[in-house]
Amino acid sequence: AETRVIQPNLSIRVHRNTSYDFLLRACSVERLGLGKPSNFNDEVVIPALMNLGVSLEDARDYGIIGCVELTSIGNTMSHGNYGHLSLPKCLELALNNGVSRYGKKTGQQVGLRTGDPRRFKSFEKVVSAYKAQVEYFLRHFIIAENFICDMAHRKLFPPVLLSTFVADCIKRGRSVLAGGAKYNFGCPQAVGLANVADSLAAIKKLVFEERAISMPQLIDALNRNFEGMEVLRQQLITRAPKFGNDDDYVDQIAAEVAEHFCRYAMQFKTLRQGGRISPGLYSVSSHIFLGGLSGATPDGRFAGTPLADGGVSPVQGRDAEGPTAVVKSCAKLDQTLASNGTLLNLRFTPSLLSDERGLRNLATLVRTYFDLGGLHIQFNVVSSDTLRDAQKHPERYRGLLVRVAGYSAYYTELSKDVQDDIIARTEHQYI
Repeated sequence: AETRVIQPNLSIRVHRNTSYDFLLRACSVERLGLGKPSNFNDEVVIPALMNLGVSLEDARDYGIIGCVELTSIGNTMSHGNYGHLSLPKCLELALNNGVSRYGKKTGQQVGLRTGDPRRFKSFEKVVSAYKAQVEYFLRHFIIAENFICDMAHRKLFPPVLLSTFVADCIKRGRSVLAGGAKYNFGCPQAVGLANVADSLAAIKKLVFEERAISMPQLIDALNRNFEGMEVLRQQLITRAPKFGNDDDYVDQIAAEVAEHFCRYAMQFKTLRQGGRISPGLYSVSSHIFLGGLSGATPDGRFAGTPLADGGVSPVQGRDAEGPTAVVKSCAKLDQTLASNGTLLNLRFTPSLLSDERGLRNLATLVRTYFDLGGLHIQFNVVSSDTLRDAQKHPERYRGLLVRVAGYSAYYTELSKDVQDDIIARTEHQYI
């Protein structure tokens, strides 16, 4: 609160016996708009780590790497950010028989041949094709990390000094990259969860239940990036439920999408001794880059535009029922499966948190989300008007800090696409 600097990146750990006064004090710093500290839930994090075989004692002694990556301290080589897999790109391929509709490989057969989507006769067929694409790319993702990245790092960059500080490396006579650590993980992240949930909900409701749109019409609209088909795009946006509004129709789809990614990833192992794959649900800023490689999606998103930010955050601007509805939607995901962490961003107007009542409401929101089963939550407290003015007059806002993903940064030093993405996030004006 006093120094207002970017680093270090600070977090708090919350559990059922955490002092309310402590939580209130942390929230009083968060409402300053620094994006710090972020909040983690012991009641979810500890079971998530134990799901990977970490002992109770070691799981209780956890810390945060970088953004939101979870690890037991001093005894782990987590490879905490393997990389990021675009779930909406997998859906794009499922809806184009494995052919890329947009990006560097437009028109190329890059995925599985899962069938002509125009002939899909059931919603279950769509889901099956999507899951097949996810499994295909996630499997190759892990193979590449194991047999290219891990092996290259082990041979070319053995971290001798680091290994002396990590438990069991000296005892085993191996570096952290050769399986010396007590625990060894590899951690792929899923990006664009909310886009896929909203897209599948739109397909289920408008194509197969209401039959307001046919599959050929939908595929044609996606191929054309909705050009000349704005009425259909608005149907997809306004007539189908959206994740983040406490609507079981779409929230249960999101839960299934998240669970499928996590459980499939957890079947694999690393090359390092006893290593497990530890999945995460967060994007850092890759949702902007990966969105630039992804075609139009059935949630009404245009080709090349950013995917949903965070990891479990709703699509920007689609959470219309307030922050309590957001946390209730996100809590329906089994976040104990995301053992490398999840990320939920919320943005509030500063006036909402300016008094004692607002502060207590913020603390209650954190407690409620964690009681429901949320793993992580963090806040931006800044108005859209301020952010837009900072774009026009950056010299006036050199000290403006914002929470981008798992990290805070000076707003005027960010690229315009990242600035625009923060502006696009819903500015909640009540709790």
